Amino acid sequence: MRRRALVTWFAAVAIVASAGCGDLAWERGRVLLWWEAHEMLFAMSPQRARLDAYRLHGGVLWTGGLELPPHDCFDTLRFDPASARLWVFGEAGGLLVDARGMRVLARWQGGEAPLPPPATAFTARSGAGGGEVCPGPRLAHAAGVQ
Repeated sequence: MRRRALVTWFAAVAIVASAGCGDLAWERGRVLLWWEAHEMLFAMSPQRARLDAYRLHGGVLWTGGLELPPHDCFDTLRFDPASARLWVFGEAGGLLVDARGMRVLARWQGGEAPLPPPATAFTARSGAGGGEVCPGPRLAHAAGVQ
């Protein structure tokens, strides 16, 4: 089981390294979140203002993506496997996204999310700080609930 998880993790990194539009593995600000129960990788690019989902089961399949509002510097993903929802946070607001269908369920400007993520939600950040705009990359792992 551990070997399979390791192989899957390397495959996830390979996706990011070889995905279209250049070398995404080293893109500053890239946020990656791995949903082990569904073998899905979520890849958020603040610089390109995109959130993409890939399924790694018997191969690599792009399952959907979203254009993010371009000037909000989205740098944080929160994920709740129980509800299959992603919260995408930026400087000026955020989005609530259905992780299975990559549909926007809600948008908000400033302040707190109208439906805050549960305390058990997994968080992945690009590591913004020190005056830099959305630096990265980071890999986060969300195991658990199917």
